[in-house]
Amino acid sequence: MAGKISGVQSKCKEQNSKILYVHCFTHCLNLVLVDSCISRMENSIIFDFFGVIQMVYNFIEGSPTRHAIFEQIKNTMNLKLKSLKSLSTTRWACRAEAVSAIRENFSAIIKTIIEVNKITKLPEVKVKGKGIIMHCQSFNFIISLELMHPILQMILKVSQTLQNPSINLLVAINEVKNLRSALQQLRCNNDFYDEAYTTVLKICKEYDIDEPAIKLRKKSKRFDDNIDNEHIFNTKKEEIRVTVLIPMLDSLIYGIDQRFNQDTISLITAVGKMLKLDSNKDDIKLLSSYFNISEEELISEIRLLLSRDLDCVTQLVKQDCMTWLDWFRKNEIEVTSASCERAFSKLTHVKSKLRSTMKQDRLDDLMLPYMEQSLANNVDVENVIEEFKKLVPFNRRLLL
Repeated sequence: MAGKISGVQSKCKEQNSKILYVHCFTHCLNLVLVDSCISRMENSIIFDFFGVIQMVYNFIEGSPTRHAIFEQIKNTMNLKLKSLKSLSTTRWACRAEAVSAIRENFSAIIKTIIEVNKITKLPEVKVKGKGIIMHCQSFNFIISLELMHPILQMILKVSQTLQNPSINLLVAINEVKNLRSALQQLRCNNDFYDEAYTTVLKICKEYDIDEPAIKLRKKSKRFDDNIDNEHIFNTKKEEIRVTVLIPMLDSLIYGIDQRFNQDTISLITAVGKMLKLDSNKDDIKLLSSYFNISEEELISEIRLLLSRDLDCVTQLVKQDCMTWLDWFRKNEIEVTSASCERAFSKLTHVKSKLRSTMKQDRLDDLMLPYMEQSLANNVDVENVIEEFKKLVPFNRRLLL
């Protein structure tokens, strides 16, 4: 879809070179998370952490017997039922849900695996269970669990906001900027890390897990006048912060900067400010140069809008883009809008492998009611039948 040579973007720009390509913000945010947490093996502790999360899900949910033991133990511990989730590259909320489920059911999961190891007669199941227990009851897994949970919850909250059908691009840009600022604050704020590390030490004490020793660095044999180049960690707390947390946050921040193109964002911001009738000279200059329109005409249009009924304009400025579109339609000003990402997602549901020979006309007819389900559900079937009957002159009723 994003291909500049043969993708949908290039096909659309063949018809209109001024079309502005904006990729789905929620999809971009998911790609940032995938690249930072799963695709990068440099941060081995976080990389292994998500592997253990998937192993726990496969072990417990892969067998009805083990799942029943898990539910039974949760009921005896009076824990709130929260299903374990699998990791996925397409479901945008899966990582936050999976980590949250493990964190809230950690004690029940440990007891479940121990109980399964006692009663199982399969050697491979017992070996897997022992391996999962060893990984779960490790300092690296617990510190990753406490650090990743608040970060993933922030990303999940922004992702849910970006999926709101009524959101406009200007609000979406502000949400992404706020997320970047929040991640930057976590990087610089020692209180967040101190609180998380204190919680990890309490959990480790409860499960008799020792805090690992500091990883000793091999000193260089070459003489170096700059002593600061050879940094040696004094505590494990400092080592985890520098080698795990900061690289992870830096990767997320860098991914946001790369995925959300700055040129596109500045143009979208200019359009959003124009909808608020709050454009400055730089915004008008950018819009006029990109869309090849006259600056004087654009300024005149804004002044004419401001000269209309003051109460009406004031209400429109406070509303979102959809309110403007409705206002344009009522005043017989032609506008168009499109939800490309949602359309392409639904396309795979309608045209599946079993319908690969479907022609374009039938595909169009099926896509319209599937995309506009809110409108299709309100259609009176009896009126449709009557209307269809009137279109054909002869009687369509079957004689019994």
